[in-house]
Amino acid sequence: MTVQGSESIIYNGEEYSFYEFPLEPYISNKGIKFDAPHTGCWRGYYGTWLVEDNALYLIDLRAFIDINKPRCFPKFEKVALDYLFPNQDKVFAEWFSGKIHLPYGNMIPSYFRVYEKNIVLEFVSGKLVASHIEDNTHLYNEKKETDDLPF
Repeated sequence: MTVQGSESIIYNGEEYSFYEFPLEPYISNKGIKFDAPHTGCWRGYYGTWLVEDNALYLIDLRAFIDINKPRCFPKFEKVALDYLFPNQDKVFAEWFSGKIHLPYGNMIPSYFRVYEKNIVLEFVSGKLVASHIEDNTHLYNEKKETDDLPF
């Protein structure tokens, strides 16, 4: 399986990459489907997000529509935020409830996309209701223990 491209978010003035997709409930509910420009982006878009005043906003979108369908050779048109939200440059994500994990620190060796820590942000209807730090450093010891196995 190909590694999927990440979303990005600005939280407390820092930019992070993350692998949840807060736009999915919105486009799914509207019946919107973007097209995969390559195997690293099956969802067909990349979003940029902002947490400001304890609210989640979509501030940028790069999405792809195959204007050559149903032919065999795709030709992609790139669309932006105004495709979904005309005349808006910041959209409150009231449709999103769930958690977003912001990895930081060093990547833990031989674990795919696992970092020493995550900032976990929990949203209800686009509002930040809780946050905490998740410590993954215990995986260093677990990794060492499996490396010591004789098989």
